[in-house]
Amino acid sequence: MSGTADRLRTPLMRERKGCPLRPVTWEAALHRVASELIRLRRVFGPDAVGSFFSAVAA
Repeated sequence: MSGTADRLRTPLMRERKGCPLRPVTWEAALHRVASELIRLRRVFGPDAVGSFFSAVAA
């Protein structure tokens, strides 16, 4: 499955809602995710953000 031709190999982001997706660096994508998680926690409180980890959920 990881060798399929249509597999994404770089993150894609939008500048804002309605804009097309464009390739970005992994650094930019991770920064965006971290910034949004911090913002959500600040706005909605610490119980608004959670995570789920599993060795078999892939």
